[in-house]
Amino acid sequence: MELIQQGIDSLKSHSTQISIALSPSLAAKWLIPGLSEIAESNPEIDLQIITAQAPDQSEAEFILHLGAAPSSAGREVDLLCETPLVAVAGPMLIARAPVIARESFFAQYILIEDANRPWARWLNQSGTTFQSHQVAQTALALDAAEAGTGIALVPAIMAKDALAAGRLVKLKEFPPEPGHGLYLIRPANTPASMARRIVEDWIRSAV
Repeated sequence: MELIQQGIDSLKSHSTQISIALSPSLAAKWLIPGLSEIAESNPEIDLQIITAQAPDQSEAEFILHLGAAPSSAGREVDLLCETPLVAVAGPMLIARAPVIARESFFAQYILIEDANRPWARWLNQSGTTFQSHQVAQTALALDAAEAGTGIALVPAIMAKDALAAGRLVKLKEFPPEPGHGLYLIRPANTPASMARRIVEDWIRSAV
C-alpha cells in the first residue's frame, strides 16, 4: 500500500492540471481577467477553475477564500492581503469623490447591497435611513454600479480593474476588519510540482 501511495504521489507531482476553487464573484472580477497572463506564458498548465459559494469546502489544490480567517485544520492557510471595502459608483452617476464622504452623502443615492449587506452594517450604526437595491453576489453589485444604478460597497481587490479602467470612481475607503482578507488555502502534505509552484507564484503576484 505504501508503494502504491508513493506511485500516486509521484504521478501527482508531475501533473500539469491544477484546480483553483473560489467564489463566482471573485472569479469573475479578479481571477479570470488575469488568466491570459499565465495561459500565454505557461500553455502546458491546464487550469481548472471551480466556482462555489463555499469554496473552502472544496478539495481543489488551491482555494481562495475572501472574508474572515478560515479554519486551518489539516490545511495550510496563508493571508495574501487584507481587504478594505471601497464605495464605488459609475462616473456617469458621480464624477468624483466628495470632499467629505459622510453618511448623509451616500443616503442621497440608491445603495447596492450584496448578500453581505455592508451598507446596513455601516449606516445602521448612525441611524441613517437609506434606499437600497439588493443583489445576491458582489459581482452583480459591481455590474450595477458600473451601469449607474447606485453606489456599491465591495472589497477593494474586486473593484481594482474597473477603477483602473475608469469604469468606476472610488468615493470612500473603509479600513479592513481585523482578520478579514484574501486567504490562500492548500491541503496539507500535497506533493510539490513545478506546475503548482508556477500557479501559486502567479496567484501571489496578482494580489
